[in-house]
Amino acid sequence: MKVEGQGYKYDGGREGIVWYRVVSFNQLWQLIGSAKDTDTYKLVRGNTMMGVYQNEKFDVYIDISAIPSLGEISLTDVNNQQQIDIGSAVTLTELRAFLLEHDKRRGELTSKYGVLASHIHMVANWHVRNVASWAGNLVMAREKGFPSDLATILSGADATLTVDLITTTTPTSSSKEEEGSIHAQPETRVMTVLDFVRTESFGEGKRAFVRQLHLPASGADQHMRTFRAALRPQNSHALLNAAFNAKLTASTITQCSIVIGAVGGDPSVFPHGRALSAPLTSELLKHVDLIKAAMSNEGEDSLKALYTSAAAQLLKEMKLKPLPEYVTVTQPEAKLAYRESLLLSFLYKFVLTMLHTALRGAGKSLPAHLLSAIEPLKRPVSDGNQAYKPDPSLYPVSYAIPKLAGHEQAAGEAEYVDDLPSGKSDLYAAFVLAGRCCRTIEGIKADKALAVDGVEAFVGASDVVSVIGGSNTPEGFGGEEVFASRETLYVGQPVGMVIATSQRLANEAARLVEVEYGAATATPILTLQDAMDKRSFYSLDFSLQTIASGNVEEGLKNAPHVASRRVSCGGQSHFYMEKQTAYCTPADGGTRFTLYSSTQDPQLARRCVSSASNTPPHHINVVARRVGGAYGGKLTRMLPAACACMIGAKIMKTAVRMATDITTDMTMNGGRNPFLADYRVGYSSGGVITALDISSYQNAGCTLDYSIGVCHEYNEALDSVYYVPNWRSRVFPCRTNLPSNTAVRSFGHIQSAFIIECVIEDVARQVGKTPEAVRELNMYSLRNAVSPTGQPLEHYTMPTVWSRVKDKAGYADRVAEIEQYNAANRWRKRGLAITPVKYGVGWHPAGALLNVSADGTVLIFSGGVEMGQGLLTKVTQVAAKTLGVPIDKIVIGDTNTHTIPNFGGTGGSVGSGTNAEAVRLACEELKARLSPVKDKLIADNDGKVPSWETLVSTANRAAINLSVTGYFAAPGTSGVHEGVGGQWWKYPSSYFNFGACCVEAEIDVLTGEVELRRADLVYDCGQSLNPAVDIGQIEGGFIMGVGYFLREEVLTGLGGETISNGTWEYKPPCSLDIPISFNVELLKDCPFPKGILRSKASGEPPMILSRAAYGAVKAAIEAARKERGVSAPDESTGDVLLWHSPLTVDRVQQACHVTVGHMSDTLCLT
Repeated sequence: MKVEGQGYKYDGGREGIVWYRVVSFNQLWQLIGSAKDTDTYKLVRGNTMMGVYQNEKFDVYIDISAIPSLGEISLTDVNNQQQIDIGSAVTLTELRAFLLEHDKRRGELTSKYGVLASHIHMVANWHVRNVASWAGNLVMAREKGFPSDLATILSGADATLTVDLITTTTPTSSSKEEEGSIHAQPETRVMTVLDFVRTESFGEGKRAFVRQLHLPASGADQHMRTFRAALRPQNSHALLNAAFNAKLTASTITQCSIVIGAVGGDPSVFPHGRALSAPLTSELLKHVDLIKAAMSNEGEDSLKALYTSAAAQLLKEMKLKPLPEYVTVTQPEAKLAYRESLLLSFLYKFVLTMLHTALRGAGKSLPAHLLSAIEPLKRPVSDGNQAYKPDPSLYPVSYAIPKLAGHEQAAGEAEYVDDLPSGKSDLYAAFVLAGRCCRTIEGIKADKALAVDGVEAFVGASDVVSVIGGSNTPEGFGGEEVFASRETLYVGQPVGMVIATSQRLANEAARLVEVEYGAATATPILTLQDAMDKRSFYSLDFSLQTIASGNVEEGLKNAPHVASRRVSCGGQSHFYMEKQTAYCTPADGGTRFTLYSSTQDPQLARRCVSSASNTPPHHINVVARRVGGAYGGKLTRMLPAACACMIGAKIMKTAVRMATDITTDMTMNGGRNPFLADYRVGYSSGGVITALDISSYQNAGCTLDYSIGVCHEYNEALDSVYYVPNWRSRVFPCRTNLPSNTAVRSFGHIQSAFIIECVIEDVARQVGKTPEAVRELNMYSLRNAVSPTGQPLEHYTMPTVWSRVKDKAGYADRVAEIEQYNAANRWRKRGLAITPVKYGVGWHPAGALLNVSADGTVLIFSGGVEMGQGLLTKVTQVAAKTLGVPIDKIVIGDTNTHTIPNFGGTGGSVGSGTNAEAVRLACEELKARLSPVKDKLIADNDGKVPSWETLVSTANRAAINLSVTGYFAAPGTSGVHEGVGGQWWKYPSSYFNFGACCVEAEIDVLTGEVELRRADLVYDCGQSLNPAVDIGQIEGGFIMGVGYFLREEVLTGLGGETISNGTWEYKPPCSLDIPISFNVELLKDCPFPKGILRSKASGEPPMILSRAAYGAVKAAIEAARKERGVSAPDESTGDVLLWHSPLTVDRVQQACHVTVGHMSDTLCLT
């Protein structure tokens, strides 16, 4: 392909991709016309499509953004009205700005331009909208069945397109035509947006190029509304969208059209119909005098009856289809009931809007309690405050300094494993994943992959000498294969890897490898219920599997009331920014290795790669400079990548590196363990709990991994802050054919918090009190603060924290305000909830090495891994304080296993404290060595204290060793509790953290959308080592918990495949999920005497407090149900959804149990 003129060409080199940027249509037609039959090309503006369809590969990319006319917006007179003409390279941001500028009816609820601009603002995010064109969005809808919002709203706005249909003729080898001659003859055609999206073919050999969008003028009598609902308020595709366009003469609808988008169906079978419906013209809504109909009580002419009929017709005509991405083992109906209900809610909102408009025109008004159903949600500017009290005597410890590497990270200059410079001979690896589970592996065909130029090898199970780690790994993890050898345990299990000369080539070649499957080895177990039915339990007896105190059977027998229920909570992906990454470089003829790994536990990584590759551990140095987020996902789940690179480097005798993409990472790795619990609770008429018996079942996945540790934490934390005299809790890890679940931030604790708070809410419902009142009735007091494990709750600050958060939040006043708001609003409800946390943490051993140079520079090596949590910042502050030197004298070396041996992994929120303590101990040892030198210098200089540099240089000349080590051994490590993984301390926890949070939430009853209005959080951090870092951890942990409880859902397909293996269906919280007002306070004047420098952990405990967001949403749902008299506690009314997490948008709406009758009843104004 050639291009003449001022355009330019970029050759992608060994990747084989060519980019062109054209500046005229002649250049564009020339390139298209000269394309070879074998060429695939793509026209791009921002190329944002790659974010959705990542595996699409093209030979040629043609950037059209520099063609002048395609970036223009102009006004044209058509029938004495101004039509807007928009070039196809205009971005969504530019289009929205123009619409707002030219909206002559600004502020009106139904102004077409304003409605379109508001809807565009909900598409994707600012970054995407700034570069993505409207035309590219429509092309995705046409070619891929993309659930486009633009296709829907532009169709609803009666927009048309100017499209060039190009007939391409490819020159033959005998052609005598000159180079640069044009072989594409465009034919211009005007068509509707709907025709463009839904037309399957424009004719043989014809390709369509969208040139312009034409938006007709909007008359004063035209009224438009658009709607959408998605899993998240931004950067989330619509589950359903709609555009309604009507003409209103006085109070009568004279014209009405409806376009519905994201209608469903399989895009590979029905791409042109999946994105958009044909426009529906509802005769039932035409020629309706809205005011007259609304004033009619009964009869077929009443607005109530007309809406009911229109709703039935709409459902019948639309026939929504399931979205394949939501057909899961737990929701085989694929949210269809929710989407059908949404359709009727959208229709209702539109009818109500038109009635409101008609009433205003007649000088009347819609009843105030209905207005919130039609008014767009206007989120105010977010605010918040952070309150804390440092201790100047400890500076720089307790001083709120930003994370030392923060600017480097924000600028993109911080190096992670995959940023390390590549050597000339470096190779790259990519996993080949199993596509089926519970099948024998009959063979693996790598021929197609190996035939690709640049592919060096395929490595499979036969090349591996051992499993990962064996007995060297934590509880139950040993035994997992690097590559499946005989059978597949789950979809996504690695069966081998391809090694190539680039990461992209390795990834593409891995998809060419074919796995031959044999007979089924078992029926896959894909849910906890399956595992329970088949008694698929891991046969283990472990410490804390059962915790009991008092006599639970007698307690239940004697209780005035007993209730029982099943509750459940789902999984959660780690969603770290840096995916699993490793880089292994051989030395000394391939006998010694340096392994750079994105790991939380370098020592574990060394032990496991040693076992898997049959290499002595002392020949391996594992280095972890920094990790780009982990949340527990890099304690053990980094081992497959690390082992693969180690094995590859040993076989290929050169460096091998791997950076897994998000799809591979989320397909092969599990996350947070789902839990299901059955309980019986005995309680008094006042709500005091006297007995509780809970049996809990954990989805461990196909291997145990870290799940026993999760069970320990879960069961030990289950009591939370509540005293129950007769207690029994048992937990059973279940084997399923899913990726191994593992530790995720606050593992075990957040699941236990969800379940115990459900018990509290259940009792509160039964006795007619608020959950907060029942919480207060059952909280530990200073008199009985001993957990069911027998551990005293020392320094129990919960009463102070609880009182402080209620006062800070103005709880009593806001309860009354919310009751008033709910009474005044039919379709928007608010809820308020307070959740406490008691979080036990356990210290781990930690080591440190200090090397002081003669110039006074202090080089510190610690066993802690910096994962973004500020560990090295706190270590630096403690060293600076202890030695009395400026922070800029401290240099941190890379964590590695050769320098600091025998240290534990970084996790459990204690890494910052324990490693800071190890460094402090080393600093104290150094000070002791320097003390005689310092005393002599003071004496020789008339009492003048020497500078640090003078002190060090003098000591160095005196041959004093300036290298020191420090080692923190956790108190009680010689305790008596035995677990599968070894000894435990005398008590499960070293100490407890306490906190509480009050959250206010608001829901749209008709759509299920949620907004967190305010959060007030109080946390006992002891004397914070760094309030800025700790508050950052608190806020981040809380928002991650909001994702767990309200947004994130791990989706498993009917065949066991992970559907939510990317950002398309997996939705962590975004900026609009942050509470509008977010206030955090560290409990003041509360140093912890037994803590490291009187501090407490901050990384994981605050995540539990996000349970208050769930409780607030649940309270809002309960208010909606109560108002409409929905009280039956059964599945038919959605009550079961109130005892499951996450409360996603569809579950919120379905739990509100809104019917057509509930909506139609409000359309009668007499």
